[in-house]
Amino acid sequence: MGVVRSGKSMRSFDLHTSIPTFPLQGGRSQPAVFFTTPMTQPKSIPCPCGGKIYDTCCARFIERNQLPGTAEELMRSRYTAYTQHNEPYLKSTWHASTRPHDSIAQDDGTKWLGLEVRKHIAAGDKATVEFVARYKVAGRAHRLHEISNFVREEGRWFYVDGSFPEKNK
Repeated sequence: MGVVRSGKSMRSFDLHTSIPTFPLQGGRSQPAVFFTTPMTQPKSIPCPCGGKIYDTCCARFIERNQLPGTAEELMRSRYTAYTQHNEPYLKSTWHASTRPHDSIAQDDGTKWLGLEVRKHIAAGDKATVEFVARYKVAGRAHRLHEISNFVREEGRWFYVDGSFPEKNK
């Protein structure tokens, strides 16, 4: 074990694993366990999906692993995950039959501006959510109008695919 002294505090590290440890009585130490989400948002800010406060809205699903109860909740949390570039969450909520193998949440300069949910239709274990997401790339505004398809398996909702009505005009 190694010790790093910074100011008045001391932090211990297991020299074999470089894992921070906490000192215990009798000179022993215990590995420190940290649960963090790299894209964590401040808890008191409005949720990017346009819902309530982030902590009581999408953070429940993205950071605390609660399952969305509806396809709309899943869609809103996926929009928020896109604003955070949260690839693990996006892939875990994408149905395995259509999930891409390539990266989907790259930081390509996209600035997400807002979400409008137009319609949510649930029919048993299938649902559709129609929405418009506004965003900017290189200062130019865009709209993504999509009708997303969702499926519920073993009580868990997954994004399957979507169609783009404005591209079909």
